[in-house]
Amino acid sequence: MLIKNDQGWLNWHRLWGLMITPLFQRLGCEVTVEVDLAFQKQILDVVVVRKRKHKKLPKLINPDYYEGFETLNEYNLISFKSFNEVFNHQALEEFYGHLTNYRKLNQIEKDGLINLYAVTHHLPDKLFKPYLNTPFLSVIKPDMIYELKLLTPVRFIITRKMNHPILGLFSNDLQQIMKSRERLEHDQWLINEVNSYLGELYKFYQLEGLNMPYTQEMFIKDHYPEWYKKIEIATITGEKIGIKKGEVRGIKKGEVIGIKKGEVIGIKKGEVRGIKKGEVRGIKKGIRKGLIEGIELALGLKFGEESLQLLSRIQKVKDIEKLRRIKEAMKSTQTITELSNLIENT
Repeated sequence: MLIKNDQGWLNWHRLWGLMITPLFQRLGCEVTVEVDLAFQKQILDVVVVRKRKHKKLPKLINPDYYEGFETLNEYNLISFKSFNEVFNHQALEEFYGHLTNYRKLNQIEKDGLINLYAVTHHLPDKLFKPYLNTPFLSVIKPDMIYELKLLTPVRFIITRKMNHPILGLFSNDLQQIMKSRERLEHDQWLINEVNSYLGELYKFYQLEGLNMPYTQEMFIKDHYPEWYKKIEIATITGEKIGIKKGEVRGIKKGEVIGIKKGEVIGIKKGEVRGIKKGEVRGIKKGIRKGLIEGIELALGLKFGEESLQLLSRIQKVKDIEKLRRIKEAMKSTQTITELSNLIENT
């Protein structure tokens, strides 16, 4: 299905197929997107061919990523209907036509080797209505997974209420998209596989008027994860180095102050008080230095050269808590002006 926006046509089905592919490849399957099944072009969205029998799900993947696909066969044909399409009787007839053509083209004569899956945003009420409360329609999971047993059974997977890290991104619903996006961020292997497609997906939603909060931070996470890690590591490392240096300097200053007291009692008291004061002052200086180094690295990456003037203001900030608030605020600010105003009012 091609969707028109201001940038031209976006092949929604192809994008969906490309983003769902890594999940099945993870199971050792061969995946083909947009399979042409006839001389007159008839496109089937996705074909999944199982290469390894009884492949166990990797431990790093939640089993619900494959909810509805637990019954994968040797050959699996998948038809996708998006939020502005309905899987009706005509779509079902077309799907059976794809099955027939695929069987002929691949010379599959044995029965029971091919499964059919219909992944659709909307519940196909009109299609299901004649078969409600009959042996022809099985409810696997209400409002989510059904099986229609006409000729070759078709497993229906309804995605409108799924917090699936891929399927939910195609819902056209902001809350659902953000829930799926949050899940996707927890699986680095999967986001690494699909991050090149996320920009196109979010761009389409924004052109359609859906306010997608695809922030600079999310962009860096998706496309430059090594830099995102460096920013976090630099901040943590800076604080640790600062604390260690502060402790050493504090102890030395404490000893000097204490020794100068001259008397034994004075020396002892001076050492104790000096060490404590020195430690506190040194730790504060170290933390402040670490925070400023972390902010400096993040500013350069996020705003480039235009951040230099702002950096000189930040370096004059003595209050550690204020520096921490600035560092935290950088995750959500989008412009240098916004950050400048926040520093002024903090």
